[in-house]
Amino acid sequence: MNRKFIMLASICGIIAPILSFGLIILFGYLTPGYNPISDFISSIWSVGSRFQWASLAFLVLAGALFMIFSIGLYLAIDEDKFSNYNFILLTVFSFSLIFLGIFPCESTYCNAQGFTLHLFFTMIACASLGFSPLLLFFVTYKDKKWKNFEKNNLVFFFSSVFFLALYGLFYDEYKGFFQRAYFFICFLWVERVSIKLFKLSMTSKNIKKRK
Repeated sequence: MNRKFIMLASICGIIAPILSFGLIILFGYLTPGYNPISDFISSIWSVGSRFQWASLAFLVLAGALFMIFSIGLYLAIDEDKFSNYNFILLTVFSFSLIFLGIFPCESTYCNAQGFTLHLFFTMIACASLGFSPLLLFFVTYKDKKWKNFEKNNLVFFFSSVFFLALYGLFYDEYKGFFQRAYFFICFLWVERVSIKLFKLSMTSKNIKKRK
């Protein structure tokens, strides 16, 4: 059961980032006046925009795919406190995506509205996904079946922190670009982990049984 579910989870993890980034690019391209360099991603599905409801459906689907991925990853790695924390972070990220669709920006200028529920869930989503590679590093660095992958986790973690700092603190005119760069790195990490999970699921002896 674990092996088949982990294979399904790995496929969900491969699809979710591609679907997410693909639709963000498509919706942004089809939105008049939208500037991906300076405008936040959330501006695409602001209240009253042409993609508000389509984006809600997409975010619910993406949240479900990431949730299945997080469960599969949890089942495939060693059971310790860091794997539990990592599962919590990925679960929080998955549900944050859904809430980002439920609570959209009130206007296309998301960065000019002060502290809102949308901003709150944006911060939660960014932090939870960004720190997941670090927690996975602590889980896998002694695990032979994840040999050499721990370096990937650290590279993705420090890269995401770099762009998260730029996105959150500097260069207002490039916030859209830095936000996309941040999520691109995080989603690329999900892709790498998902491919690794898929390979592990092909060999049942590599899958540990949870108590």
